[in-house]
Amino acid sequence: MKLAHPLLSILVGIMLLTACTGTSSPTTPTSLVDPETKDMMKFYMRQSMWDAWYETFDEQTLVLGLMEIHSDAVYESDDYYRSIALCVMGDTGLLEFVPILIDDIDLFPIEVSHALSNIQSNEGIQAVIGKLDSADSITRDSAASALGRYPYYADSPGNRNGALYALRGRLAFETESWVLETVERAIARIESGNFIM
Repeated sequence: MKLAHPLLSILVGIMLLTACTGTSSPTTPTSLVDPETKDMMKFYMRQSMWDAWYETFDEQTLVLGLMEIHSDAVYESDDYYRSIALCVMGDTGLLEFVPILIDDIDLFPIEVSHALSNIQSNEGIQAVIGKLDSADSITRDSAASALGRYPYYADSPGNRNGALYALRGRLAFETESWVLETVERAIARIESGNFIM
């Protein structure tokens, strides 16, 4: 996906580098989106995570705005807005958000696994596959569920085969019955091509 202006690619790259390092600077981050627009986005985010409000913004504003909201939340240790921003990033389906999502998958495995299942990205789906081996049962369950609803396997047979291989491998070692059910359901959906949850 191309961004509207060449300079935007540079700005997005800088924001990604800042967000993915997880480091806080001693000063408040500089805003590239006007405060009113960012406040409007945060208002919509508080109303419902499932409404497609983000479609009312142009792509450039949406990318920069969500990245800033996420960056501000990291800076302020605000897990509420950070987790909602991650969910919305996935709902948009935009590749620009994949590095941020992958960076946050260990802290927010449920939100990020779901988000990455909505984005057609090899790196993203591989990150979700990797969470099947987590020591945490909720993380494993979230990863299996996300793999079972990833709708892009037809375009990436390697990811389909990788997901099936990892899920079948999980069957041999999983000790939680409820996670086993999710894994079995994910395998059935991938094999049938039925990804509606």
